[in-house]
Amino acid sequence: MVEWKGRWEYELRSSGDIIGLLHFEENQVTKAVAESAEGSWRFRKKWFPFDKVLLYQGDSDAELAVLRTKLTEQKSNLQFPDGHVFYWQPTNKWRNRCMFTDAFGEHLLHFHRNSNPFTILATPKGQSTGSVEITRFGLYTYELPLLLLLGCYLMIIDSI
Repeated sequence: MVEWKGRWEYELRSSGDIIGLLHFEENQVTKAVAESAEGSWRFRKKWFPFDKVLLYQGDSDAELAVLRTKLTEQKSNLQFPDGHVFYWQPTNKWRNRCMFTDAFGEHLLHFHRNSNPFTILATPKGQSTGSVEITRFGLYTYELPLLLLLGCYLMIIDSI
């Protein structure tokens, strides 16, 4: 089990150890820097002309992948240049539970944000907590660190 907690600066912890960091510039919910032992990434949400999140490796300006949101009624797809894909989708109507699946529909990561429409208005802006369950398939996914941090980013920006 992995948990995240913070306000603009988020720590991802597993068994008390920090395994990842996610940093937003205050009041800049569209941009974040993510770090883990496996590398660093930058995420940038764009609404125009299409709703998407751009992913960059480290300081590079070359796109690593693109998450095109809501291509179908519930699913968004994360597409890499080599063609492999992952899917992001909510698992309840409040969107405080979401998951990543692979191209074959195997569940990889389950995210749960500790908020709902009734508590979100009482939460200070930029503050979010939640947890992630990594499935047995997720444990063996090469992109696990990236998916873990991206999923937390998506859960956080959906609550701000």
